[in-house]
Amino acid sequence: MSPDPERHLQSIIDKFVNEGKFTAQELELNKELAAKFVQFRQDPVRFLPKIFTGNWAHPDRHPAEGNIRLLRVLRGNDGVVRAIGRQPGGIFAYPWL
Repeated sequence: MSPDPERHLQSIIDKFVNEGKFTAQELELNKELAAKFVQFRQDPVRFLPKIFTGNWAHPDRHPAEGNIRLLRVLRGNDGVVRAIGRQPGGIFAYPWL
């Protein structure tokens, strides 16, 4: 595990913001970082900014510690840049505000 998985995740988000680049990859979540991801209410068909409009998340549902597959980094209609990841049983986004 990376010594600081949240810092690593933030570097992935920053690279997207600064360079427009993202590569799908695995990230190992610790307990603290897993609690900052929230599950989507529905599995989005496409990752478009509008997926973050309205009541899109279950704020009380989080991924398990361990690997999450980061699928996309996306700026939502609310202007927040989030990472989207998948684990068995759901799709999750970070950060939850």
